[in-house]
This record gives sequence, C-alpha cells and structure tokens, in this order.
Amino acid sequence: MFPPGIFRDTLSKYHYEEEIYDALAKEDMSEVVMTGLRILRKANYFTTPAFHCEHFDRKTKSNSTIKRNEGNDAYRNGIHQRALALYNEALLYAPKDSKEMILAYSNRSALFYKLEAWTACHNDIKTVFSMGCPGELKEKLIKRQNEALQHIDREAIFKGIMRHSAEMCIDKNAMRCNTQVPCASSDIKIVTSTAMPTVVAATNIKVGAVLASERAYVSYTEEINAAFSCHFCQKKHLNLIPCDGCSYALFCNEECKNKCMKEYHEYECKIMEISWEFDETLNLAIKACFKLQKSCKSWDEFITASYNMGSSRIKSSSTQEIYDTNNKYSILCCKDDKTFIYGVLHNASILVAVFLHHLEDKIPSFLPKDADKRQQAMQAMARIMMFIAVYQTPLHIVQAQDNIRLDQSSYGTENYGLFSFISKLKKSCNSNSVIVNNNNTLVLIAIRPIRNGEELTVPFLWHRCDDDTPDAHLRHLKTFACYGTVCDCSRCNSDSQIKINREQLSKFQRKFFLKLNLKEMESRLGHLEINQIYETLLKALTVLHDVPNSKEYIAVYRLWRRCVSFFEIVCSNNTVLDVVV
Repeated sequence: MFPPGIFRDTLSKYHYEEEIYDALAKEDMSEVVMTGLRILRKANYFTTPAFHCEHFDRKTKSNSTIKRNEGNDAYRNGIHQRALALYNEALLYAPKDSKEMILAYSNRSALFYKLEAWTACHNDIKTVFSMGCPGELKEKLIKRQNEALQHIDREAIFKGIMRHSAEMCIDKNAMRCNTQVPCASSDIKIVTSTAMPTVVAATNIKVGAVLASERAYVSYTEEINAAFSCHFCQKKHLNLIPCDGCSYALFCNEECKNKCMKEYHEYECKIMEISWEFDETLNLAIKACFKLQKSCKSWDEFITASYNMGSSRIKSSSTQEIYDTNNKYSILCCKDDKTFIYGVLHNASILVAVFLHHLEDKIPSFLPKDADKRQQAMQAMARIMMFIAVYQTPLHIVQAQDNIRLDQSSYGTENYGLFSFISKLKKSCNSNSVIVNNNNTLVLIAIRPIRNGEELTVPFLWHRCDDDTPDAHLRHLKTFACYGTVCDCSRCNSDSQIKINREQLSKFQRKFFLKLNLKEMESRLGHLEINQIYETLLKALTVLHDVPNSKEYIAVYRLWRRCVSFFEIVCSNNTVLDVVV
C-alpha cells in the first residue's frame, strides 16, 4: 500500500492542495475522504503500481505445500514457533478439505507430539480423521494418538488445578453485574448530573474487587501475532483453524469463527488483502464500521447514526448506549475534543478513501444499488471510520503467554481493542484501578480502597509501579501521543514532588511490612500457595495505600502483580512453543 507522502506529491503535481485543505476545514469529516477519493480516481492512481492492489488467490495447493515444507525445515532445525506459524500458513493457503489441508494438520500434530503438547496433538489428529485420513497416514497417526491419549487426562487435571487457583484470586464471574452496564460491577454507578457522565464508586470498594470484565467491541491482531493467534478473541491457541474465505484469518474454534463472521468478518474477509496493509487504527475502524452496519436494520438507520456522534450523542444517550459494549452505538459515544487532529485527519482520509474504492470494487453487493443512496452510504462509512480513527483511542491488549519449550512465561507483542466502558474512564498515573488482560477481554481491578462517590481512574498506559519511565516529561510525551493530554496526578505534578519525597511509613505500617517477609512469600509462589499469598498482599496494599510512592508499597505491588500474571497466563491460556520469531 502507498504511503501518504505519495498522495502529497500528487496533490502538489496536479495542484489539488487547496481542494483538500478546504475539505479538511469542513465540519463533516466525510468531505475530505470523498474529496480525496475523487482526486485519486481523477488522477488514475488506482491503476498505477503505487496504488494498485491486485488480488492474488493465495489459497492454492502449491502455496500450501511450499509453506508446509518450510514448516518441516523449521521443525527439523528445532525452531518450533516458526514451524507452528508456517504450518498455520499452510492451513490458510490450502483449499478447503483438500489433501494439503489434511497434511498440514498431520504435520502440526507431529510438532505437538514432539513437544508433548498431548491435547493439541490429539485434537489435530481428530481433525484429520474427521476429514478422511489417507491410508498412508492412518497407521502413523493412530500410534501417535494412542500415545497422546495416555497423557491427556493428567494434562487436563493439572490445567484444571491451575485454573481453579487462578480464579480463586480473581473471580470475574463472581462480580455482581451493573443493571445499566452489564460488563461493570454493581459497586459502581454513573453520575449524569455533570456535563459529561462520570463513573464513580456506588459504595466503599475494597482492594482486589473486580470492577469490570469487558470484551472488546472489536479487536486487532498485530501482524507478528497473526500466524498463531485467533483473529477474533486474540488467544494464542495451538489448534487454530483457517478461515474458509481468506488466507489471513485463523480462529481458535468454530464458535469464534462463527461469531467473527456474524459481527464483521463476512465482509472483512473479502478485502483482507487491503486492510492487511493498514495499521491498527484503520483496521479497528473498518471492523467497527462493518459491525455497526450489520447490526443496523437498514442503510437509512446507519446513515442517520453517522450524523450523530461524539459529545453531542453522549448528551442525548442513555447510560447503556454510552458504556455498554454490547450496544451497537456505544462505539459512537466518545468525546471528540482532541486537539491537533489535522495531521491524523489528513493521513487517515487517504487510507479511508483507498478502502472505500476497493470496497465498492470488490464487494459491490454490500452497498445500496440506488446511486444516490450508494453515495450516502459511502459518505456514512467515511464519516464513521474517520470519527473512530481520529477520536477513539485503542487500548493495549498485552497478552501473557505460557512457553512450552522454555518452561517460562512472558508477555508478547501487544494487540489492540476498542472498549466502550474502560476506555472512557478517567486516566491517571496514580489510578485507583488497574487493567488485567484476558485476551480480548480486559478485567478491571481495584488497586487501592475506593471511597463511596470517588471517581474511577485507570492508568494511561501502565500502572506507575510498572512504568519504567521515571521522568515526568517523557511520560507526558507518551501520554500526549496516545491520548492527546497529559496527567496531572501527584506523581506527574512537579508541585507535589516534595510531598512524595517526604512519604514515610507509620510505625504500624513498618511493623506490618516487616512481618510480611516478601522473600519467603515469593519462594512459595512456585508451590501453588498463590491464593493465600494473594489475599495477604491485598491486605498489604490496603495498609500501605496512603504511601504509594514508598519502596515498601512498590515491593508489595510488584509481588502482587506476579500473582496477577499467574491469572493472566492460566486464564488467557495463551501458549507458545519457544521464542517467537
């Protein structure tokens, strides 16, 4: 796909700059997109190499065979995660129910067998048999399956124990749901007496309470993760299955596949070779726009909705419409008060124009047949996509992953998601809650006691004890780049630095801390005593909550964060085979 610089050169060459700048100045953001689209077509740029994106059918037997053979080479050389990615690509490239697809599943089962991932091995062999196993593979696969079956029960019992331990710490299912915002706890309420709604505590909230468990409205998988992650829920799953239509999307099971098709992939699938070239912001805008259109009863409803977005919609919307991620219009209810937007507006408009051209070209049946209605529909698409790209702030989805080969866990490259509740909470480096990751679901946990009526706050990017950027100016630069604002909490406000430096533990706090013996507690984490340790650490965070910058508090928090990592690893169930390459 072409970079924005090429478009700027075209504007200069054909003297279109003034036309684009006039469109940028208009209140309707679809104007700059439609103007850009007219210019691109007028300049015949969709037929030039810089803009032309010719469709190649990658689902062929030969392409699948090439990827499978490359996977075999990686397997023989002990590069297991690379082998897994290549076998998955072989599945993506294989025609549906072909012999090549069977061979890809079979070879992937051999990889799992070698690494003693018994359940994954058994699942792939079952898939091969359900597709009609060729005679020359049957004996070998039966032998492999019988060996796997001897270990599956033990593997399942161990995982069950681990999951039970993790959920004893953070049981999001025990949260009483808010009647207005089902993803949130009944311990919070929405105050609507102010100009903009505010989320506050409805009662005194204890440290460790689950405040929300929210699935993304839509989410995006980074390219480095795509070869071994579910396109819908983001899980790094060993038994991924391919999309029947495109050669880009993998799913962890039929349920995720069907949900994704229903929400947006039915159309996204047909233009993946285009959207694949875009960044996370445009991809999220595309998915969200498709999802909203599919949930509307008619194009008229969709077009009408495109004229009512941002702060004006929030003022006239119900609490549910604003914050409930299951409400189709929640994606349109976010503040549109960002500054310095024209650079983003200009660059996004080019890519949205390219998308609309290919949408009309590749999925003509998607848009209305009537010419006037078709034009209105394209403008509505442009309007909504630009609003999402400019004003919605994607949240990081940082996934914990269990490493089979290296016997250690880690955090992979982040993905992104749009969240209708958590993303609208007030941001602060000194937040009273933190975000815990569970694939495309974010769980919000109280990190200090929250008084009745106190506003809920979340970190900008990371909790202050996790942030390795001590300099406030650098933190301001990062938060401004992501959110268009900077933090004014006590940690970032230079006037409060003296007070922070003077923080001292009381006699009771110091005595309490010394009794904790954090080193001994850390040594017990490996013995599945995590439940008792977690509860003790919650109590410690409560006792030390008024000295959050002390070294004692930070030490307690970091050990607590290790317990949370255990939950993220076990409940997210992300698995990698070795170093991700």
